[in-house]
Amino acid sequence: MATVIDHLMAHHHVTIIQAFSDANGVAHSAGETGIIREMGLDWPQQQIWIDWERNGTREKMVFRLDAKKGPRNGGMREFFELGDYRPPPRPKPAPPTPPTLPTQKAPEISDEEGCLAIVQRVHGFAAHRRFDDAHSETLKVTDWLAKRGWRVYEMAQHLTAMAGEHVEDDDPTVYLWLKEQATFVWYMWGSGATSGGEGAAFSVEIRAGEKALAELDRRRESAGLRMNGPST
Repeated sequence: MATVIDHLMAHHHVTIIQAFSDANGVAHSAGETGIIREMGLDWPQQQIWIDWERNGTREKMVFRLDAKKGPRNGGMREFFELGDYRPPPRPKPAPPTPPTLPTQKAPEISDEEGCLAIVQRVHGFAAHRRFDDAHSETLKVTDWLAKRGWRVYEMAQHLTAMAGEHVEDDDPTVYLWLKEQATFVWYMWGSGATSGGEGAAFSVEIRAGEKALAELDRRRESAGLRMNGPST
């Protein structure tokens, strides 16, 4: 497949500067614009083809390789003005597989691995909008972490990360709940400060957590997604 024919290149804006009809009799007028997406030479058919995009629709122009007039090999500059580079849109990544809904009763937390298992249950319940269950599981984790060096902030970090996984959901319900829950746990951790100095140190971390959550809001808004209901 050719990527350059005369001065024409794929993924560039072009303007027709002189009217013509292609080999299939399709007429094009001066002033028409589009973006070349693909070009090629069809040797068996002795044709040049240009696939371009106009107003979101793909069209194909075909020209004879042996043409003596009109758009042709060596004569494209007479009919097309090459513009700026227009890369193809990036495909939207597939949404991540949602967490499964927990179906069995959770065991008591006895170690770090068990704690992480309950963290996953929080995400599973939240993703399926079982928010009361998700909150109850959150409290199990924070209670276990509180007894091990007041590590409640770790759950706040987990919840902030979970919110990030849902920031581009069309419906913001799960995202907003996780963001609110993360804020709740950040301040729960901050309430455990035992001195002014420790409280000041905790405040620095809490502000960093709030900044991360605010950045998620900006990501959602920049993607054109609503905060108060489905965007589509």
